[in-house]
Amino acid sequence: MSDNFSYDVFLSHSSKDKAVVRDIAQRLRKDGLKVWFDEWAIKVGDNIPHKIEDGLEQSRVLVFCMSANAFGSDWAELENQTFRFRDPLNKGRRFIPLRLDDSVIKGSLAQFLYVKWTAKDRQREYENLLLACRQVSDHGVWQAGHVELQHARVLGELANAQPLIIGDANLGIVLSQNVESSIGQRPTIWILGSYRELLVDQVAVNRKIVAMLGSSLAARGVRLISGKSDMLDELAAYYRNVTTSLTPRGPLPIILDGKLRETDLRKLFRETIGRIPDFAILIGGGVTRARVAGECEAAEQAGIPLFPVATTGGAAAKARLTADRASDLYEGLKLTRDANDVVASVLTAVERYATVSLPATPAVKSSDIKGLVVRAISRALALIASDRFDSTNVEDKGGWSRSFCTLYIPLAFRDRLPKTIALRDSITVTHWIIRGLVTLRGLEKKTSCLNAADSRLLTHLLADVRLYANHHYRDGKAGLFKTLSQQERIFVPDVRHSAALAKALIILEATDDDHVAKLFRFVIDCALDPTTFESRIPNHAEILAAVDTLMRNPRLRDPTLDDSKLDKARQTHEAALLQMHRPLGLEGQKETSSPAGLFFDSVAGEHMAPYYTWWALDCYGSAMLSSGNPALRSLAESSVSGLLSLETRSLDESAFPLTVDGVPDAGSTAQIAEVLARLNWTRHSQVAGRSLRFISKALADDSENLLYLPFTIWALFSLLSTVWEHGDIRL
Repeated sequence: MSDNFSYDVFLSHSSKDKAVVRDIAQRLRKDGLKVWFDEWAIKVGDNIPHKIEDGLEQSRVLVFCMSANAFGSDWAELENQTFRFRDPLNKGRRFIPLRLDDSVIKGSLAQFLYVKWTAKDRQREYENLLLACRQVSDHGVWQAGHVELQHARVLGELANAQPLIIGDANLGIVLSQNVESSIGQRPTIWILGSYRELLVDQVAVNRKIVAMLGSSLAARGVRLISGKSDMLDELAAYYRNVTTSLTPRGPLPIILDGKLRETDLRKLFRETIGRIPDFAILIGGGVTRARVAGECEAAEQAGIPLFPVATTGGAAAKARLTADRASDLYEGLKLTRDANDVVASVLTAVERYATVSLPATPAVKSSDIKGLVVRAISRALALIASDRFDSTNVEDKGGWSRSFCTLYIPLAFRDRLPKTIALRDSITVTHWIIRGLVTLRGLEKKTSCLNAADSRLLTHLLADVRLYANHHYRDGKAGLFKTLSQQERIFVPDVRHSAALAKALIILEATDDDHVAKLFRFVIDCALDPTTFESRIPNHAEILAAVDTLMRNPRLRDPTLDDSKLDKARQTHEAALLQMHRPLGLEGQKETSSPAGLFFDSVAGEHMAPYYTWWALDCYGSAMLSSGNPALRSLAESSVSGLLSLETRSLDESAFPLTVDGVPDAGSTAQIAEVLARLNWTRHSQVAGRSLRFISKALADDSENLLYLPFTIWALFSLLSTVWEHGDIRL
């Protein structure tokens, strides 16, 4: 067990399930795990909430026992226990749902693979539960014993999208029974490398190369073998996301952990996969450490041709080329750092060395994508319905969304939570749901994209959001309901929430213009007084969107708002946005293109720049591009170039990440593709088409490549609406 945790497992459960959970606790303890179980940990006189919080903090794994009892009156308290374990940035912890009965799984928990613990399944599933609760050692072997490596695939899936671990090179442990029998019929490539010791700009370019290469190799049916590093873990994730979405499903990546440089590779590869890799590729890698150099030497001794991609820097720039048939490609890559050129050259080199011909990429028909889109809409609508906070009291419902709390907040705010972010109440978040639902209603009128059940669900949800939106109107303001104590709640007005509510009410046509005018008056009053809000991109962007709306719709103005006030607010907040924008300085960028840049928020970490750039363009992009101010036009064009620089392409799909250092997912791709298509359809229609293919497959196949958030679902519906409006998208 890690020195950082006192307990291996915390058992989170309803008191009504005590008997079943007690048996689990006893079995886990008998098998050597340190278990936090309330009957054992809480003594007479203890402060119960404090003991529970201490137990959660000191536990490495949370086993969440799902049942009708847990989803009943105990749900809110039990759900709060899960957040730190579900945080994707908290790599030291693990979240394991345990399903005790067949009750419907609540909200965002439905996206997790669970261990089934009904009476007939317990004996068979206990071993999987035990293995998932045990810890991984420094070189990837499950500490419970070598034989347990046979269950690595199950453990990997329980740990949420970990790639298949075949074995440990140090110990010679193999799982040949898990290796696909047709491996000899596939081109097999060994990838080496890491991001260690590379410069910041090298890492940025190499991340694009890794994303494109992993996806392209998977799509072509090439078998991927690698060791473990920060870079190789990302490569395996991209590869796995594509290969698991293929029909039939492609091979999983093979991860051989341990000191490969000190291993007889010919013997190791023959024993693990039954053949020697056709080819080895080196990307980046640390220079001062001996690991990569040792692996290159081991590859040469094993007779595996090595292709170091020198342009990626680090060890790859110093390693010797032994893949003679690719020498022309090697020399050509010295002249470029463009990710597309690098990947194209590497794939050509793979083709030259593959002992088996690369299969042709299967064509996907437009009709197939249309079917995927329809299924994706249905799933997205179900996600919205399940993402609400549960309560019959509208003040406690908090609108949407659970996923915003569990996925976005831990990702964006690693240090402190802004005062205008509420865990259970946000009209800003709910307004994206409103935009999505209204857009979907309009799409339904144009197409046959909804079945009868989904159409009824859409009508029900629209009725709910109207009630919720109107509830947040208080004396011409909108804001948060914050709980001070069990008996005391206060309403805190806020500029961003007021601007968002005004937009929502206009979209819903849920109130008269007078209410909207009062909200906008409050927004402009705040805009002219910087002491009333934090200087953050969302605030500036929403204020500018409000100013733009008022300029175009005089009927929504309060009589006291004249042009001079609106002009002053616009100038002030345009200047603020200009100060928050920075160029990326990407190498290899074409001189004729706008210099790529992104917006960096003052509170959220720099890693969130793509998300806040999207927010600024969503609110004010069109106004900036049509502005008479050259600086604003340049700002918008630079931001568009910045988002495009994050694009990951593989074959005929495109994907984008939510964060600078993140893996592209369906939700983020929908956001960015939608705003690009809306701002300039002619220029970005092909990006929209490629993105729609990626999004639809991810949603319809229920793959792990999905970060669901309210703004991503709205973006999906809006992107689909734009596509239908413009007709053929060359799917």
